Amino acid sequence: MILEIPMKFKISTYIKELFLFLLLVAATLLVLIATHKASHTRTIVINEVCSNDFSLVENSAGKYADYIELYNAGDTTISLLNWTLHTGKKDSGTYTFGDIRLLPQARVLLIHRDDAASDTDTSSITVSPKDSFSLEIPCSVAKDGDTLYLRNSSDKTTDYVTVPALTYNTVYARETDGADTWKILTGTPCTDNASASAPFWADRDDAPAEPAYPLTDLSLPAEAADAAVLSISIPEDSLYGDDGIFLSENRTLSGRTAERECQVDYFSPDRSNESSFYSGLRVSKRSNNLQCLDFNLYARNIYGSDTFSTDFFGNGIVGDNTLT
Repeated sequence: MILEIPMKFKISTYIKELFLFLLLVAATLLVLIATHKASHTRTIVINEVCSNDFSLVENSAGKYADYIELYNAGDTTISLLNWTLHTGKKDSGTYTFGDIRLLPQARVLLIHRDDAASDTDTSSITVSPKDSFSLEIPCSVAKDGDTLYLRNSSDKTTDYVTVPALTYNTVYARETDGADTWKILTGTPCTDNASASAPFWADRDDAPAEPAYPLTDLSLPAEAADAAVLSISIPEDSLYGDDGIFLSENRTLSGRTAERECQVDYFSPDRSNESSFYSGLRVSKRSNNLQCLDFNLYARNIYGSDTFSTDFFGNGIVGDNTLT
């Protein structure tokens, strides 16, 4: 006896089996994706890197130094015991951690110092998100670009990042803490990356398009009729705000912490605007009273150029980085 199965029944059974198979494959892929995602995000990550610190973080020697911020992007406490950080090639610039336990959303700031120990000489430490915890390490980050590796106690690379060349006070950081997107931002050591912004010079030209004030708006003494004019414009808060460098209580500020950005406009003796540029301004230590302050101007990449291209005194000298 021959039993014939209708073709319609065969096709219907095939479609059901194919549907179940595809459903199983999709479920498997979802599990794998979720597991892969968890393995890459629910751990401690490199969160922010500064390789060209101008005035953000000082080490215990009083020098502004490179820093690396680690962040616990997971939802459980993780110990860094026997984890290692590597800068440059994987087996150079190595630092070994002790039992530093990071609670979820906690962070640790690693600050460069040449003579720092190559491992954590400390007992167990628990760091919460409210703590500002830092360590000094001998590993530095190359200003012209570097690759950092973070390895767990099993010597497995859990995170790495290739850092581009950075200018003064910029960092290469995750857009928000633990996120996948990296950007060049202003530094936020030991604070939420969401509070960072694009560097103030990122969306502007290297030099001002025009003078801050026309020469006709400036009050010039009669004896300056045939002289070149150097006009300096600076926000009032930079001089007289809480951190203003003209306030007597802030006269103890020195070095980079005493520098503020300004716009400089140079007018030649024939009153043509020969050049306009951004610069750093500091009150000179030669100043001995608040009625007559001497100051210095500094050319830096963060202001547009690391040298002055204007012949201020008509002696053919250009290319200096300081004007006093």
